Amino acid sequence: MQMRSYRLLTTMIVALPILMLSCQKKDLGIDNPEPPVVPVPTDPPQSLSYKVSNDESINLSFKYTELPGKVSVYYDDTATEDKFDHLFATYNFNSDGYLTGNTFYTITGDVKSNITVQRSNNTIKSITVEPSNQQRSTFQVSFSDSAGAPDYTFMYVDYGNYFENIPVAMRFVYNDDKLVSSSGGTFTSGDNTVFFPSLSYRYNGNNRLESKVADLYYGADYSYEYGGKGLDSLFRILGGKDWHYMENILNYDENTSIFFYPLYITLSKNSVDIDIYMHRYGSLLEVSSIPNGEDYPEIERFNFLNSFDDNNKITQTTIFNNGDEYASYQFQY
Repeated sequence: MQMRSYRLLTTMIVALPILMLSCQKKDLGIDNPEPPVVPVPTDPPQSLSYKVSNDESINLSFKYTELPGKVSVYYDDTATEDKFDHLFATYNFNSDGYLTGNTFYTITGDVKSNITVQRSNNTIKSITVEPSNQQRSTFQVSFSDSAGAPDYTFMYVDYGNYFENIPVAMRFVYNDDKLVSSSGGTFTSGDNTVFFPSLSYRYNGNNRLESKVADLYYGADYSYEYGGKGLDSLFRILGGKDWHYMENILNYDENTSIFFYPLYITLSKNSVDIDIYMHRYGSLLEVSSIPNGEDYPEIERFNFLNSFDDNNKITQTTIFNNGDEYASYQFQY
């Protein structure tokens, strides 16, 4: 399934989200941000199903194992009693709880893509991406800290010539593990050009993401309701201890941005595409587009109807746009 795409023209390609699908240390209801050990933090979902627009429902089941950590994700064919019909993805962790590799499979069991993380003292040094039938690529990663207050961590990612043989390098700025901004820009090679928007992020006093603003295309505003937990641990488990770095490194292309699948979704209506992380900062109530000049004047609002169990874990979310159902998710614990 395509998560995100970029558009290649002879003069420009713009990285914009197209269709679907993807932990925050201070997530609601979580006091102990630990790696995937037994018991798994907060008893995360054992299975989920989702349906977007008129597409068929997709059902996934999870198997969590103790250290050395591993999570396996399966397609669940509801026509059978077995919830683990076809292996979809595996996530592997080292003994310290950091992600070391991630593999996705086709419905027939062949490898669709493979991600390997190279580390030094658990710090990411590079990430190798091997999509099936495509050339292997290695992204170089480095870090530095700001000289004074406030304390910022700068992450630099050199993607090499991964994007249609165009050299791309980007900077991500973090404060207390929250992404504050990412620098895009225009990158060229010969007659081809790739452009990635620069983004800035704002959080409220509860460390919830309030808005994301782009220097091109639409930004997004976010609002939440009180309560709801359970999905926060799934984000953190799949990404390991430094999930907040991993998800941003691998969020720009259909072959790599399926990394927190399937809790990443692009809300697409008319000419507006808004990418969100499902309930990463709490239970969403509304997401709306931020207009950006005369080229991007529209406002689209997506509303979220949530249901919770007796333990305040979210069990179902239905997304609406102008009263029409857009997508639905169900979770079992």
